[in-house]
Amino acid sequence: MIHIPFRAGTLHIVQADEDWTGLPEASGKGCIVVRTSPEDTKRSSALLSRGFVFHERLLRAEIHSGRQQPEAGFPALPKGVDIAAFQELTEEMYALGCSAFSHDRRFHLEHDFNPALAAEVLRGYFNRFSGQEGVLSFQARAGEKLLGFTVVVPDSEKPDSFENVLGATLPGIQGKMAAYPMYTFMLREMLRKGRAHYVGYVSAANLASLNLHVQLGAKWSGVFDEYILRTGETV
Repeated sequence: MIHIPFRAGTLHIVQADEDWTGLPEASGKGCIVVRTSPEDTKRSSALLSRGFVFHERLLRAEIHSGRQQPEAGFPALPKGVDIAAFQELTEEMYALGCSAFSHDRRFHLEHDFNPALAAEVLRGYFNRFSGQEGVLSFQARAGEKLLGFTVVVPDSEKPDSFENVLGATLPGIQGKMAAYPMYTFMLREMLRKGRAHYVGYVSAANLASLNLHVQLGAKWSGVFDEYILRTGETV
């Protein structure tokens, strides 16, 4: 279970194998998002009966890079694009995320898209992962211009695995062209660190991200529906 405080409350994210039944009464102001398998009709029916509504569908993507050598199997970087890894999340990344996540349901917790609320929730995500042990941000640039970023965290229980928790590219053709080399660079660098198993969750509505993961050779290992309950005023 993940708890992400933001200005107007707390976002609680409950995984498909975790119990959610005590949260509505105990969570206070904010939102509860519960994941469930589409086949688990008992769980989804129970959620609907408690006032939850459908939020979005996610696909779990996995990439295994273990059979590749760190310097082999990955394309060269395109001319004029520089990619590097950092241990911090920057305000420049946050600003890019605010512009890129205009319809991303991870941050838009209300039925109608609310950029002000989404920015506060995104700030909560940044606060949540900034300074976390092992967190890395990969940034793609053309000169001084930030084209995109992705943020990964190591799996504390599986020494060969890591999860992509945030990622965004600049709207437009430059961002799209930076995404693939940035992700392949990230896979190579994590493989160097002994982390060959990539995990990420992709919205079924995000065709660009779905296509990117197909290009990267991802296998789809699960489908999850998210249901949301707003437990108080969120703005």
